[in-house]
Amino acid sequence: SHKATFYIPSTLLDRLDDAWLDLRRIDRSIKKSNMVRAALEAALVDYAAKQEKSLLYQAIIGDASSKED
Repeated sequence: SHKATFYIPSTLLDRLDDAWLDLRRIDRSIKKSNMVRAALEAALVDYAAKQEKSLLYQAIIGDASSKED
């Protein structure tokens, strides 16, 4: 594993914290790093399979292209 630093909105961090607390009620060993890794892996698998129809593409490019109209 490698340590990486990324900037994310505070509202997204709050949602991560909420989900982490929910999941820790089920399994105290859950770490936020594992959650971020799983979410990123799922987003990249979806992108590889669907490209422009993926959630990742739509969240980034789809929003940008709709603002240009």
